Amino acid sequence: MKKERAFFEKEIPQILRIFADNGFSVNWWLTLNRSYLESRQISESLEKEYLEMIKELAYGLPGEVLLLDWEKDILGCRPGPEERLLGDFNAYVKPGQFKLELERWIKWREEQTDLEQSDEELAEDVKYQIACEAKEGFLLDSGAIFGPGDDFILMPLESPERFDNFSILAPFFKKRLAPVLSTYPWRI
Repeated sequence: MKKERAFFEKEIPQILRIFADNGFSVNWWLTLNRSYLESRQISESLEKEYLEMIKELAYGLPGEVLLLDWEKDILGCRPGPEERLLGDFNAYVKPGQFKLELERWIKWREEQTDLEQSDEELAEDVKYQIACEAKEGFLLDSGAIFGPGDDFILMPLESPERFDNFSILAPFFKKRLAPVLSTYPWRI
């Protein structure tokens, strides 16, 4: 909880001060996003417990900071894949990009989980995830979430490379990234 506390008590207020000191008004959405894949979901009880902790830490932040559930509050449903990618994956995704993502998931499976999945099953999950990320990038960049013409900056809590797939259908998406926050504040 040490990293989460620093994130809510130091980093967010500091960034809000910098924006305010420079005359910018900010509407900051902190979204809680689940995995696209059922096999990667945490238990409902753990999710609920973590959400309560986050709400406690976020309490007292200025009104322009909203804590939102990506599925319930924004999309209104579970995110799904971009069907064009699933139908003709190789036309959209470079082999090297897919290989890199697959290798990352294989390493994760071997080092951090007891997931029993063959490389072939994992490859199908990776394709599904990439198709979901491509769709999400398009939705964010198209104005479908924030409205036409609205600008946004995404301050990722992951490494910027985690957003490569978001650019498949939204080539300029990564120009919206401002990696100024500590990465993975919820990880040990």
